[in-house]
Amino acid sequence: MKVKGLMTVTEKSRIVGNADIEESGTTLSFSTLHSIMESLEWNNSTAKIPIVLGVDELGKPVISDLASLPHLLIAGSTGTGKSVLLNFFIMNMIGKFAPADLRLMLFDPKNDFKPYASLPYLIIPVINNPMELPEALNWVTGEMERRYNIFYKTKTHNLSDFNTRPETTQPFLPGDWKEVEDKLPLLVIIVDELADIMVSDARCEVEMSIARIAQKGRAAGIHMIISTRMPNKKIITPPINANIVSRLAFHVPSAATSRLILGRKGAERLLGRGEMLFRRSLNANPVHIQSAPSRHERLQMAQRESLCQAEHLFQSLQHQAFTEGEI
Repeated sequence: MKVKGLMTVTEKSRIVGNADIEESGTTLSFSTLHSIMESLEWNNSTAKIPIVLGVDELGKPVISDLASLPHLLIAGSTGTGKSVLLNFFIMNMIGKFAPADLRLMLFDPKNDFKPYASLPYLIIPVINNPMELPEALNWVTGEMERRYNIFYKTKTHNLSDFNTRPETTQPFLPGDWKEVEDKLPLLVIIVDELADIMVSDARCEVEMSIARIAQKGRAAGIHMIISTRMPNKKIITPPINANIVSRLAFHVPSAATSRLILGRKGAERLLGRGEMLFRRSLNANPVHIQSAPSRHERLQMAQRESLCQAEHLFQSLQHQAFTEGEI
């Protein structure tokens, strides 16, 4: 299915960073999430954890691989499309993976993730209280170290090696006599608003956990997507800034804020309505992208469809396991 172009009426051009960006007029042809997920680019993607960012200036889908990023920091003013994009990322993942292959940890002080409360993908219930996040991240760092210990015992280097290792006698972990799992799932942590916890007394603890996960999480199959509406140095602290280099910037209030996020100005000239700049790595040039529509009713419709698909997949896998005598 061909994805419609981003812009249909051109009024003028703007300079965003080093890119000359055409500004759209009153008629915009936004690409929907499901049209992108029906495109050849999505179906032929070799990404291990594909996430849809939107469409480029030619109307082509932009799909990135969270596994290779391996973490993503999103920043922008309120109402520019951050939470909508996070919802789309969740839909991408639950539409691509079975619960046994991917687990989610969601931090959501705004209750935008309420529709996902019953998902079998959740490793713990959706976290709404900011003061519960430090303990959850401490658990993640412990799980990360546990996985490294398992890799050492099984003579594997990372999650992919471990999950594809030859069948052998399962070793016991030191100190607990439990056999090592046959397979470990990917774990994705999504934080919808970092500022809510970084202004609390738990700031240092959260900052340390995020830095540790960012440094070592990739090999363990643990990835983070962190969003904030307050991209300043008190929220994006030096340890976070140094360890999460992949960035998505929506509209921000100033050039100084844009430089903090992207290392250059430009995000302050974005129009909002899902328009963003994506910097894949530290030295990469930002790519101009338009995200999927942000109308509330369309988001709810997409959520319902994705949840129904995930439930159908889960039931099918349960039936298959039952018929094969695994449960």
